[in-house]
Amino acid sequence: MNALVPRELLTVLVHVGADSVTATFDLGDAYELDVAPDYFSYGFATVEHDGTPVKRFGVKFGPDKTTAHIYDMTNNTGANYDASHITDRDTSVVVHFRDASLDTTTVVPLTGFGSVEGEDVAVAVPVQVL
Repeated sequence: MNALVPRELLTVLVHVGADSVTATFDLGDAYELDVAPDYFSYGFATVEHDGTPVKRFGVKFGPDKTTAHIYDMTNNTGANYDASHITDRDTSVVVHFRDASLDTTTVVPLTGFGSVEGEDVAVAVPVQVL
């Protein structure tokens, strides 16, 4: 998995299936960091038209473990996925969120993000629903 090297997040492509959501995080160049980070992540979030957060989908890379997760802020629930749901394609990372849904009719445009050790390094990254 990307050898624990955080890279620029260029775009996020999202496919909504009948009972799953698949996200492709397209990556650019590696960030130049003085020290290798303990963890970094990519993700995308949904909000309602009034700005209220709804869901956050993400993938986290750490030295011992790579995981994916969904957090639903409206009912304080979440789901975690192990590395078997994450595919490294060198210039992109694909995450399959099974048993997941995404309502694209009541949310404003999705936004992608990237962080290194909890600090935002990419915000308002374009997200396209396929």
